[in-house]
Amino acid sequence: MSRDTESMSLEEKKQLLKRLLARQDEAPRAAAVPAPFALSQGQSALFHLHQSNPDNHAYHTLFSFRAHGPLDVEALRRAAEVLVDRHEVLRTTYGVEDDGRLVQRVHAQGTLPLTLHDARGVSAAEVRRRLVEEVRRPFDLTTGPVARLSVTRVDGGEHLVVFTQHHVSNDARALQVLQRELLALYGQLVTEGAPRLPPPAVQYRQFVEWERALLAGPRGEVLERYWTERLAGAPPALELPTDKPRPAEQGCHGDTVIHELDGGLVRRAEACAREQGVTLYTFLLACFHVLLSRHTGQRDVLVGTPTNTLMSAEDPSFQDVVGYAVNPVVVRASVEEGLGFDAFCRDLQRRVLEALEHQAYPFPQLVAKLGGPRDASRPPVFQVMFNYLPVRDRDPLAMLGLSVDEGRTFQVNGLTLSPYVLPQQEAQFDVGMECLKLGERLVLALHYNADLFVAPTARRLLERFECLLSDAVERPTASCDALELVSAAEREELLTGLNPRPVDWVDGLSMVDLVEAQVRRTPDAIALSVGDTHLTYRELNARANRLAHHLRARHGAGPGVLVGLMVDRTEWLVIGTLGILKSGAAYVPIDPAYPAERVRYLLQDSSSRVLLTEPRFLETARQGSPAECVDISAAQADSEQDLAHRPDCQDLAYVIYTSGSTGRPKGTLIEHRSAVSFLRWCQTEFDAADFDVSFFGTSYCFDLSIFELFYTLSVGRRIRLLRNSLQISEYLDTERRILINTVPSVVKELLAADVDLGNVTLLNMAGEPIPQSVMSQLGGLPLQVRNLYGPSEDTTYSTCYRFPGDDPKVLIGRPLANTRAYIVDKALRLLPRGVPGELCLSGDGLARGYLDRPDLTAERFVPDPFVAGKRMYRTGDIALWRADGNIDFLGRRDDQVKLNGYRIELGEIEVALSKHPATREALVLARPGASRDMELVAWLVCDGQVEPRELRAFLEQRLPRFMVPGHFVFLEAFPLTPNGKIDKKALAAPVPEASSRSAAPPVAPRSELERALHQLWEHALNGRRFGIDDNFFDVGGSSLHLTQIHMSLQRRLGRKMPMTELYRFPTIRALAEYLDRGPETQAEPSNDERAERLRKQEQFFRARKARRS
Repeated sequence: MSRDTESMSLEEKKQLLKRLLARQDEAPRAAAVPAPFALSQGQSALFHLHQSNPDNHAYHTLFSFRAHGPLDVEALRRAAEVLVDRHEVLRTTYGVEDDGRLVQRVHAQGTLPLTLHDARGVSAAEVRRRLVEEVRRPFDLTTGPVARLSVTRVDGGEHLVVFTQHHVSNDARALQVLQRELLALYGQLVTEGAPRLPPPAVQYRQFVEWERALLAGPRGEVLERYWTERLAGAPPALELPTDKPRPAEQGCHGDTVIHELDGGLVRRAEACAREQGVTLYTFLLACFHVLLSRHTGQRDVLVGTPTNTLMSAEDPSFQDVVGYAVNPVVVRASVEEGLGFDAFCRDLQRRVLEALEHQAYPFPQLVAKLGGPRDASRPPVFQVMFNYLPVRDRDPLAMLGLSVDEGRTFQVNGLTLSPYVLPQQEAQFDVGMECLKLGERLVLALHYNADLFVAPTARRLLERFECLLSDAVERPTASCDALELVSAAEREELLTGLNPRPVDWVDGLSMVDLVEAQVRRTPDAIALSVGDTHLTYRELNARANRLAHHLRARHGAGPGVLVGLMVDRTEWLVIGTLGILKSGAAYVPIDPAYPAERVRYLLQDSSSRVLLTEPRFLETARQGSPAECVDISAAQADSEQDLAHRPDCQDLAYVIYTSGSTGRPKGTLIEHRSAVSFLRWCQTEFDAADFDVSFFGTSYCFDLSIFELFYTLSVGRRIRLLRNSLQISEYLDTERRILINTVPSVVKELLAADVDLGNVTLLNMAGEPIPQSVMSQLGGLPLQVRNLYGPSEDTTYSTCYRFPGDDPKVLIGRPLANTRAYIVDKALRLLPRGVPGELCLSGDGLARGYLDRPDLTAERFVPDPFVAGKRMYRTGDIALWRADGNIDFLGRRDDQVKLNGYRIELGEIEVALSKHPATREALVLARPGASRDMELVAWLVCDGQVEPRELRAFLEQRLPRFMVPGHFVFLEAFPLTPNGKIDKKALAAPVPEASSRSAAPPVAPRSELERALHQLWEHALNGRRFGIDDNFFDVGGSSLHLTQIHMSLQRRLGRKMPMTELYRFPTIRALAEYLDRGPETQAEPSNDERAERLRKQEQFFRARKARRS
């Protein structure tokens, strides 16, 4: 017995019993029970959804209200029972026959449970929580009931009434009918003692019969043909940027945000719609289409909008049928570039009218007809819904059902009622917008999938809709792309809230000033270690001074003069770099491993006056070089004193060459002030007390080297100069408190090799996106990890992201101090959070431009449209602002890619390939390889037969090794799209056997050692075919693969082995012969060294085990 009944007096109980005995004469009797019959098309889809996930409350519908003053609960119960007798769907259950048919059974008697709750003294928030929990309680459609009613008594003598029903037996129109009838019956029972509503003319089963007849006839064929043709070639999904990763299966967690538009804007929108000859519904839907297109970058947009199939029935009695008859139709429209909004509105009106004319074709049947793979993570065909619900002020019941203003009251059948809003149907789609036209008001309710979005994102979406609507009203002839998305408040947030405040810390200093200041602070501290050679700050400074004095006195070095530097990775690299800067000149780094042709190009393009190099490189350097080639070891003056001349902060510091899309590398000009601003940020972001030594393994032709070299020297720490980043593992045991600044590819290989990272305290990754797998493995280690992003044109780094972050994605973070980041569209208009666009950078880090490339400089360095008198660099990268203010990198706008930290213009490789005499056509792309790492693949159409080895050797004479494709695929002709463009999706996959037209059969290993080496190669190269005479790099190997082999080989040998030996012996035969000769035995570690190594290994593997578990 409920608590309400227990609290009744004896007289109240007698009266209740009297009414219960009399009610059998008050209700009309139900008609004869029909035989089981099939479900409608819409019901079948909902039943399948329910059976697959009975706990999914996304398809629970309801109406709810607050009753002020007395409420006759028993009269409400009797009214509900009359409803059950009137409408068959309220006493229907659903099931499957033995032959597999879905059927629904109407029962002679049914029940609509009414639950009473006494929540007096309970907080409003707790009451709402309980009611939401009750609304979400699952239904059992096979046993019923399919609806329920609850009444909750709250403080102030008020009652909350909630009617919940599964969507399989109703829709929004039917729910309004039930609400009207329930309250009408209640009023009749209270005032007259008996119901007197006329019986319904038609039941739901008759609608099912009508639908089946329609689809089986000629009209059904017309409807099917229209929709299949209309949706042919439609995009598979609308890719709205989400705040959270999309689950593998669509969830049922949803929420709603509400926003009421300004009354003046509503009136102007109505007037503008009339001027364009369209309805307000179409005008608002057009704004929604444009909003979605601008948020996704997709031109072809599909939006669902609900219609009611009953509207297609010729029999007017069908209009009052209670049951599921809603049918979404798809409004497909293309927001073409440059299309005026007014023209788009008129075209959309035509498409809407067409869709409504063909609305009777069931959407579930359309989904089945369209076929194609089904993505369980999202709704089929369309993922966003739009609904427009106009209600007149003179209809209080309709206003009660749709109003979101809980403070407004309505007089209905003697009751004073007000809306009580509870969530419902919120996660059926990614996003659903309802425009509630309540008299003169227009209220927007945005339902969103909470598994994908957070509330602030949904609120901003509504704000942008209002902003776009306002602009469309003011400028209806403007192009859809030009309509403003960003409000004044959001614009201020994007420009100043998400970007750091400027800091004045350059103070006219140069890079030289920062280093020399540290020399004065710690002259006797070790500055540089190369192998067993060590230089103090005093010694490094003195040797750099001797070089600088020589350059000024003998070679005219000074501001604006470029000096090339081509040395091996010895102390001369650091001495040369610092000495050139001290002379006032700018250095041009050139890797000695570059082909002679590229060295000549760099020297000629830079017009370097002098090239500092080593004796063994002099012959290569002098081949066609305009520069005076000087032996750096002999370029020493007598004076070790600091130079009187000080570089100005606006003087050029260095020129970094990056890949060029035309086949010509371009030199980026960096001034001292830009580098100093970057280094000042480094000094604030990193605590020098957290590390003792910084590993310098990056190529000095790569701008990551600026951090490794000059930040370390500016804070008094020691540089450990490595041959390359792959040598990191050799010093992880012997060095302590290490800072590593490298590309993610290197970190991935270190982790794959199970190296001990116990001595690493700081780890920076930059140059390319970080794989999620790398971050997962680093999660259990006690070290600081950062993701750093930035182009050379903005001095090394532009943004920083610290791990662990709150976002599961690997982001690139926030702008550095004195750096401003913007996300813009093609017209350089500011884009809001969550909308992908081009990432542009402004601030102190910007380069002067490109060397002798004024056209390209003007194209990429443009006036900052948001700060007068400043410049902005267009990165060509696509990114978006996340909800938390971090930037998410999405990829390149053009064909430029980054591999192993190197920025590569694929066009430059294609230009080089085209110079081969046999090449007719060439295309180069980055594709995931067998290990899912990105690899360069070249597709070629050639005259005659060409071996991949020949092409690889040809390219290695013209390009750095990292730009040489690992695979070559030969074609008779390129596949083309209907537009005549190369169909990249149809290109043949790179298969080792297909990469050569006449590959010789591989030579099998002969000895146990060769078989062991073959096994190591096979594991690293993921099963590619090769023999003992194949060059490791010719069969797709890379320097990163060598790290994995190197680690495994050392473990098998039980001793250390220099990585360089694997480069010296790149075939299995040669390497086996080298190992058979037995290299010199290395000294055995001491017992103390073994104990320390064991301790660190145990620490590392404990952390690794914890991560994996």
